Amino acid sequence: MKLLAFSGKFVYKDLYTKFEVPENLRATLVKPYLNDKAKLVVALLDPSLADDYKLLKEAILHEFKTAPSYLLNKFQTLTKDSSETFILYGSKLMTLLNYYLDIRSIDKDFTKILELLVCDRVKAVLDDACLKHILALENSANDGWLRLT
Repeated sequence: MKLLAFSGKFVYKDLYTKFEVPENLRATLVKPYLNDKAKLVVALLDPSLADDYKLLKEAILHEFKTAPSYLLNKFQTLTKDSSETFILYGSKLMTLLNYYLDIRSIDKDFTKILELLVCDRVKAVLDDACLKHILALENSANDGWLRLT
């Protein structure tokens, strides 16, 4: 199993939590399952950084340049392959949405989810100049997006 390049979090995060895997083992456990590009990123890291799961994750995500807009677009445009089941398709959608919510620092807060969805919908109808301005402001925001309030 290889990690997907569009991931905003590692697939193993939920398993690590479920099985209470200690922080100091997480990076070691995920390394064999990284794709070639991610393995190259790890090889270039300082060894002390490569053993820290959070720093390893940040370095790989930075290299993949996983942008929130990419994840949202991927979620909105993902189509079901004829060879996959609806359960698999639904799982892919859930994973993408979880990645998107993670990268936006939503933390499964229902109110924040609603506000983020509304903000994304508003951005979809903005003219180009206004959208560029909002995106520039979002880049400097702490959690990467502007709230309505």
